[in-house]
This record gives sequence, structure tokens and C-alpha cells, in this order.
Amino acid sequence: MIPPVQAVEVTSSTREGLLVGGVIDMECGSTTITEERLLRNAFSRPIFRNSHRIAHRSGTNSPAPGGLRVVGIQGSTSEAALRSQSDIGFEYTFIGVPSIGAARNAFSNDQHVDAMVADEVILRSLLRGSAAAEDIRLMDVRLGEECYGFMMRHGDGALVHSVDAALDDVFASPDYLLLRKKWFHDELPGLGFGLEIDPADEMFVS
Repeated sequence: MIPPVQAVEVTSSTREGLLVGGVIDMECGSTTITEERLLRNAFSRPIFRNSHRIAHRSGTNSPAPGGLRVVGIQGSTSEAALRSQSDIGFEYTFIGVPSIGAARNAFSNDQHVDAMVADEVILRSLLRGSAAAEDIRLMDVRLGEECYGFMMRHGDGALVHSVDAALDDVFASPDYLLLRKKWFHDELPGLGFGLEIDPADEMFVS
């Protein structure tokens, strides 16, 4: 018998604590599979790859001396990807905030913030889902490339195995390309916008 499924809202700062504490059994978000996280948690097989991108307002002039003031989550993989890029093509000052919502609010409302860094899927969804000005653009530069998956507990081996088996079936399905198009390109149900990512993009794994 399949147990009932309950959806619990999490954030980047609460997800691991809720998982370890048993409040949730699996985190189905946009979570990178990193070596550090693998020490603490188990992950499904990768579901897609993604780069970190920078959103900015077209026509933004780089202020001296620090360059673009880029907001992002403090201690995130996006911050690490930004700092590891040795030749990004412009000077910047990173502004760390505790959550993706705080980053979006700072980028949208703080005149002292010029740009925002986050993984591409999250960045596209935030910008398209808000009353973002039409002059906001994604820079061409892509920072790093990481795999994303579903996060679970190390002790839940049976659940991890079942999730991987289910993902294998999804990726092998003839409808997989349609699923990509539905959730990554077309208008998302009830949201009124789509991410407009090409279903043939190399970010998708199989």
C-alpha cells in the first residue's frame, strides 16, 4: 500500500534540517549534488544539470571601484561558482543574503544592487514569475555546471532505490521529451509563465 504523500514547503536554509529531523522524507527541489552534501545526505540519480547565471538590468553601468553589486545566497553553490570564475569579464562586489527570496527582493527593490546570481532554473522562474521589469536580462556567462537531484537520508536506502527505479522509468519513457517541454519550456500550470528552456538543451540527462 502506497502511503499518503504530504507536501511540505522548505527553503534552502531549512531543507536539510527538516530532512534530518524527519519532518520530510525527500526534498524535491532544485538542489545541487555536491561532495559536501553527499557526506550528510543521500541523493537520487541526477535529474538535470544546470549552470549558475547572473541577471542584470540592461544598461547597468558598472560603478567604481567594486564593479557590479551582485546579490546571492551567502554560502551557496552560486556564490562559490561566481568566486571561482577567474576571468568573468567585469569587476563585482558580492552581497550575501540568507535566502533566494531575500536575493530576489534585494535585486527588485534595492537601488544599490545591480545584479543577482542563482542557478538558471531558479533565476528564470523568479524573474518570469515576478513583476520584473522588461529590461532584466541574463548575462551570457555561465558559471560552473552541477547535477541536481532529489535529497534523502542516508539511512533510507529502500526509498533511494525506489526513487532511482522510478526515475529510470521516466527517463526511458517515450513521453520524457514531452515532460521536458511541459515543465521547462511551456507555460507552467497556474503560474502564467514558462521557463522557455529548449527541451533539447544539454542540461537534461537520461
